Amino acid sequence: DRQGNGLVRADLAVRAVSEVEPLPPPGDEPEPEPQPDPEPVEPTDGIISVETLKVTSWWQNRNFWRADVAIKVTDEGGSPVKGAEVRGMFENNGSIVGFTNENGEVALASGNFRSNVIKTTFELISVSFEQYIWGENFVPIDINQPSR
Repeated sequence: DRQGNGLVRADLAVRAVSEVEPLPPPGDEPEPEPQPDPEPVEPTDGIISVETLKVTSWWQNRNFWRADVAIKVTDEGGSPVKGAEVRGMFENNGSIVGFTNENGEVALASGNFRSNVIKTTFELISVSFEQYIWGENFVPIDINQPSR
């Protein structure tokens, strides 16, 4: 704070100096109390989510049909996760593994279903990528035999 004559007010300068606490002499600092080791936790970078983009079924030939499920994997911020391993299973058909592309997308295709199989259910088994945790937000999908 300056007066009109360019001098600093002495009362403000003295008050500011008097409020400063002196430093302890070197070597007189108290030793910090030891803290117990924290419980180990699984390191994570966040949670990944799964979204179904498209479900299709088609006739492979006269006696067999197939199905596929397109899935998108995103992180907590909604950004695509490239390289996530996605494992799924088609009922009456077996499991399949795929990896997401740069858009976080992967298509998992079934093997052949005989024409007497009228539907299958796709179930997501796992989604994994580095230290992310899958939020397990996936509901199994029923897929019907395509019409002829």
